[in-house]
Amino acid sequence: MQIALVYFSATGNTAHMAQVIRQACMERGAVVDLYDITAAADRRKPLDTTAFQAFIFGAPIHSCRAPRVMRAWLDTLDGRGKPCAMFFTYGGFGVHPAHSSTREILVRQTFRVVS
Repeated sequence: MQIALVYFSATGNTAHMAQVIRQACMERGAVVDLYDITAAADRRKPLDTTAFQAFIFGAPIHSCRAPRVMRAWLDTLDGRGKPCAMFFTYGGFGVHPAHSSTREILVRQTFRVVS
């Protein structure tokens, strides 16, 4: 399975978790391409969703949500009905509504959220 693992990581914590998740997926036979969209220039590069069978999106939680720039970038994608999962990193309280608000964006962009 060809997976795109896309993450935003302001401090490096989410990047570290993306590497852990990538390794676990690869140990199960998946091919995983990492996309770091932390830098504005990287968010301007198009992501060809036709090239992948599944997606994993990761971000820290800022003010109970994925960062605004991540949410805006997700709105540019065409999920084509492909499965996706998401993960969040955080160190404090207030994780809700990060999962549900990000899920709403992904569903609107025609991803099939599975986890």
